[in-house]
Amino acid sequence: MEGNFLQENWDELKGKLNKSLDFISVGQPVLVENYSPHKNIRTFIMLIKYQMEGYEQVIVGTMDILLIKDRLVWLAYYKNYDGEESIKKAKAKNDYIALRVMEVN
Repeated sequence: MEGNFLQENWDELKGKLNKSLDFISVGQPVLVENYSPHKNIRTFIMLIKYQMEGYEQVIVGTMDILLIKDRLVWLAYYKNYDGEESIKKAKAKNDYIALRVMEVN
Protein backbone atom coordinates (compact mmCIF):
# COMPACT_ATOMS: atom_id res chain seq x y z
CA MET A 1 0.00 0.00 0.00
CA GLU A 2 2.75 2.46 0.88
CA GLY A 3 3.98 2.52 -2.72
CA ASN A 4 0.72 4.09 -3.89
CA PHE A 5 1.30 7.41 -2.11
CA LEU A 6 3.88 10.18 -2.24
CA GLN A 7 5.98 9.75 0.87
CA GLU A 8 7.37 12.69 2.80
CA ASN A 9 9.49 13.08 5.91
CA TRP A 10 7.14 14.65 8.50
CA ASP A 11 9.62 17.33 9.65
CA GLU A 12 10.23 18.45 6.07
CA LEU A 13 6.53 18.21 5.23
CA LYS A 14 5.57 20.27 8.28
CA GLY A 15 7.91 23.04 7.15
CA LYS A 16 6.35 23.03 3.68
CA LEU A 17 2.81 23.06 5.13
CA ASN A 18 3.55 26.10 7.27
CA LYS A 19 4.54 28.02 4.12
CA SER A 20 1.95 26.86 1.58
CA LEU A 21 -0.26 23.94 0.54
CA ASP A 22 0.49 24.48 -3.15
CA PHE A 23 2.99 21.60 -3.38
CA ILE A 24 0.18 19.06 -2.81
CA SER A 25 -1.32 18.02 -6.14
CA VAL A 26 -5.06 17.53 -6.56
CA GLY A 27 -5.87 13.83 -6.35
CA GLN A 28 -2.35 12.73 -5.33
CA PRO A 29 -2.34 11.80 -1.60
CA VAL A 30 0.80 12.54 0.40
CA LEU A 31 1.58 9.88 3.01
CA VAL A 32 2.37 11.50 6.35
CA GLU A 33 2.67 8.38 8.52
CA ASN A 34 1.81 4.69 8.68
CA TYR A 35 1.69 2.55 11.80
CA SER A 36 -0.10 -0.34 13.53
CA PRO A 37 -2.22 0.59 16.58
CA HIS A 38 -3.10 -3.15 16.93
CA LYS A 39 -1.49 -6.32 15.60
CA ASN A 40 -4.36 -6.71 13.09
CA ILE A 41 -4.60 -3.07 11.98
CA ARG A 42 -2.45 -1.10 9.57
CA THR A 43 -3.13 2.65 9.51
CA PHE A 44 -2.10 5.22 6.88
CA ILE A 45 -2.33 8.97 7.53
CA MET A 46 -2.29 11.19 4.47
CA LEU A 47 -3.03 14.68 3.21
CA ILE A 48 -5.29 14.95 0.17
CA LYS A 49 -6.20 18.01 -1.88
CA TYR A 50 -9.61 18.12 -3.56
CA GLN A 51 -10.82 20.65 -6.07
CA MET A 52 -14.51 21.36 -6.60
CA GLU A 53 -15.83 24.17 -8.79
CA GLY A 54 -12.56 26.09 -8.53
CA TYR A 55 -12.33 25.73 -4.75
CA GLU A 56 -9.46 23.70 -3.27
CA GLN A 57 -9.61 21.95 0.09
CA VAL A 58 -6.90 19.98 1.88
CA ILE A 59 -8.08 17.21 4.17
CA VAL A 60 -6.46 14.73 6.51
CA GLY A 61 -7.39 11.22 5.46
CA THR A 62 -6.93 8.10 7.52
CA MET A 63 -7.17 4.67 5.96
CA ASP A 64 -7.10 1.44 7.90
CA ILE A 65 -6.83 -2.15 6.83
CA LEU A 66 -8.24 -4.42 9.52
CA LEU A 67 -7.93 -8.20 9.59
CA ILE A 68 -11.15 -9.48 11.16
CA LYS A 69 -12.06 -13.17 11.13
CA ASP A 70 -9.71 -13.88 8.20
CA ARG A 71 -11.17 -11.02 6.13
CA LEU A 72 -9.77 -7.65 5.21
CA VAL A 73 -11.97 -4.71 6.18
CA TRP A 74 -11.23 -1.16 5.00
CA LEU A 75 -12.02 1.83 7.18
CA ALA A 76 -11.56 5.50 6.27
CA TYR A 77 -11.97 8.78 8.14
CA TYR A 78 -11.59 12.31 6.75
CA LYS A 79 -11.19 15.67 8.48
CA ASN A 80 -10.48 19.16 7.14
CA TYR A 81 -6.80 20.03 7.46
CA ASP A 82 -6.23 22.98 9.77
CA GLY A 83 -2.65 22.62 10.90
CA GLU A 84 -0.76 19.90 12.74
CA GLU A 85 -3.41 19.70 15.47
CA SER A 86 -5.98 18.45 12.94
CA ILE A 87 -3.67 15.52 12.13
CA LYS A 88 -3.38 14.64 15.83
CA LYS A 89 -7.17 14.80 16.27
CA ALA A 90 -7.81 12.71 13.16
CA LYS A 91 -5.34 10.05 14.35
CA ALA A 92 -6.89 9.93 17.82
CA LYS A 93 -10.45 9.61 16.51
CA ASN A 94 -9.42 7.07 13.88
CA ASP A 95 -7.50 4.91 16.37
CA TYR A 96 -10.43 4.97 18.80
CA ILE A 97 -12.88 3.83 16.10
CA ALA A 98 -10.56 1.15 14.66
CA LEU A 99 -9.74 -0.27 18.10
CA ARG A 100 -13.44 -0.34 19.02
CA VAL A 101 -14.20 -2.27 15.83
CA MET A 102 -11.52 -4.80 16.76
CA GLU A 103 -12.85 -5.01 20.31
CA VAL A 104 -16.38 -5.96 19.23
CA ASN A 105 -15.16 -8.46 16.66
